[in-house]
Amino acid sequence: MSPYFASLLRSTALVVVLGYTLPPMVEPVAAQEKSALHEGWKQYMVHCARCHGDDAIGGVMAPDVRASVARGATDDQSFRTVVLQGRREKGMPGFKGVLTDEQVAAIYAYVAARASGKLKAGRPA
Repeated sequence: MSPYFASLLRSTALVVVLGYTLPPMVEPVAAQEKSALHEGWKQYMVHCARCHGDDAIGGVMAPDVRASVARGATDDQSFRTVVLQGRREKGMPGFKGVLTDEQVAAIYAYVAARASGKLKAGRPA
C-alpha cells in the first residue's frame, strides 16, 4: 500500500471512529458583502427607485440620497428612522411594517456603497 493511500485511510478512519468533522466552509467576507449589496439593491429598486431614481442618483420627486450619506448628514440610524417613519412634509411615506430592519440595513449598505464610489451604477454582480 502506498504511503499516501495509507495516510488517507488513517484520516478516514479517524473521521469514522471519532466522529470528527471539518468545520463548515465560511463564505468569504467579500462574497457576503456582495450578497448584502445585491439584496440592498433589490430592495432599493422595489421601494425607493421610483422616487429617488435608479442607482440612488435622485429623481424627479426625491433627492439623491448618496449625497446625504457621502457628506455624513445621514448615518445608518438616521437613515433607518427616515425610511421607517417617512417625511410626510416632504411627501415621503414611512415603510414601517413594509420593510424589516434587515431590509433597511441592506438598503443603507447599498446607498453607502454607491455614495463612497465602492459600487458602480447598475445591478451589483
